[in-house]
Amino acid sequence: MNKIIKKIMALIVCMTMMLSLIPVNIYASDYEDYAGEIKELHYEYKYYDFGYEDLEDGTVKITSCQGPCYSDEHPYNGTEIIKIEFPREIEGKKVTILGDGSFPLWDYSVVNNVAAVTIPKGVRKINNFAFQGFSEIKKITIPNTVTEIGKSSFEGCSLLKKVTIPSSVKKIKENAFAWNFNLKKVIVPSSVKSIGKGAFDACINIKLYGNKKSAIEKYAKKYKIPFAVIKKA
Repeated sequence: MNKIIKKIMALIVCMTMMLSLIPVNIYASDYEDYAGEIKELHYEYKYYDFGYEDLEDGTVKITSCQGPCYSDEHPYNGTEIIKIEFPREIEGKKVTILGDGSFPLWDYSVVNNVAAVTIPKGVRKINNFAFQGFSEIKKITIPNTVTEIGKSSFEGCSLLKKVTIPSSVKKIKENAFAWNFNLKKVIVPSSVKSIGKGAFDACINIKLYGNKKSAIEKYAKKYKIPFAVIKKA
């Protein structure tokens, strides 16, 4: 009888050990894959973690931003005002596109505390929805390398008051600056040839500035938006 009990106990112990090993192996494998993905897709810059993709021309596209709560050196308390400074390069590759074109760049948990955005020289395109809903942004700096401002890229940035479009920009897409109630002054150069429908929709206090016979003047007349000719120095 004792022998039978001992055999049963030994069998139970053996089965317990085997079962405990299975999930550990699976978890370890999954974790290694996950860690590999994080290492491949993310690059840490200052207090931010930027997700990115390699492009065919050897440059990179920043697809997402997380932080600054992920830094032990500078833990985010959930209330402080954030200034985003995007890097010019990631692992030696130039950053040429901001946003993946499907959703905003920033983590929604901190988007309402972003007050200023600096886009580095070298960026050619601000993609669709990149900064949509950044309701606390008061200042954006767009470099003279940007040629396209994407659809809804700055839509709903309700504290933004002034925007200067650089002479490198050729296209402003649909709803790019829509629903910015405090936006009062936008300077648009003659280089802009294409302006999408609703680019400045619901900007109730806006006045557009540009050159005579320019695309922005025609746009302003079409949609009955106040317009003024840029005074030459």
